[in-house]
Parts: sequence; C-alpha cells; structure tokens
Amino acid sequence: VLEGHWRVLFTSRPNSASPIQRFVVGSKVQNVFQELVLNDVQKNTFRNTVKLPGDGILVVEAAIEATDAEKNRLQVRFVNAFFYFKNFNLRFPYPVPFRLLGKKAQGWLDTTYCDQDLRISRGNRGSLFVLKRATPEEIQDIES
Repeated sequence: VLEGHWRVLFTSRPNSASPIQRFVVGSKVQNVFQELVLNDVQKNTFRNTVKLPGDGILVVEAAIEATDAEKNRLQVRFVNAFFYFKNFNLRFPYPVPFRLLGKKAQGWLDTTYCDQDLRISRGNRGSLFVLKRATPEEIQDIES
C-alpha cells in the first residue's frame, strides 16, 4: 500500500533542513509529489518532486537504507538533487553536497496512517506530511 506515487496535500516543518519543505511549506501545498519504490532489493528509493512554474521540476532523491515494519519506519539517506527543464532538456544539479553532509543527509519517515488513497507520515525532525495517492494524469505529468 505504501509504495507508489503520492501528492503532498500538507506539510509542516519544525526544524527542517529539507529544501523541498523550505520551498513549499504551508497549510496548502500544490504540485509536490513523493514516489516510493520498495520492492526493488537493489534500489529501494524515495523521490520528492516539485513542479516549478513553467516546465521545470526540482527532484530530491533518497536511498531507502532500511525498513522497520514494527515502527512503520523508512530509514533514508539523501543522495541526489537536480533541476530539470523539460522544454529545453536541461538538467542542473541542486547545490547540496549530500556525501559531505554525513548524518545530516540521513533521516527517517514514520507512516502513522496509510490506506489506498491517504497517507499520514512524520519525519525525524517532527515534520508532518499528509498525502493522497496521485492520479494517473498527475504521474504522467511529472514523469514526462
């Protein structure tokens, strides 16, 4: 149930260092998505995508290093971030040296509620996330 594409409806950010959260925090969030890939033994991933005005997106990717089913927890390590502008086929790195950040680039995400359509999660710094399952049209829009 947890795996798939989700649209962020709300996020709070007490003490967050997340570039995504700094960019979009508020009671109403638009055009922010999370994708969780959990069934790939070689590459379980967590990916945040923010649609920017025009044709651009900001993508922040993390490796899922461990899962704790008892706590409904994903241990993540942020590994990559970039801006991509579709109309120009241009990709620019987001200037965050994740490898140099060590433990600051690591965290966890607890899921406190999840069904087929709604997910509520909390991050290691206290941030709250409310997400709904993304529609096929939304998925196509961020992946094309």
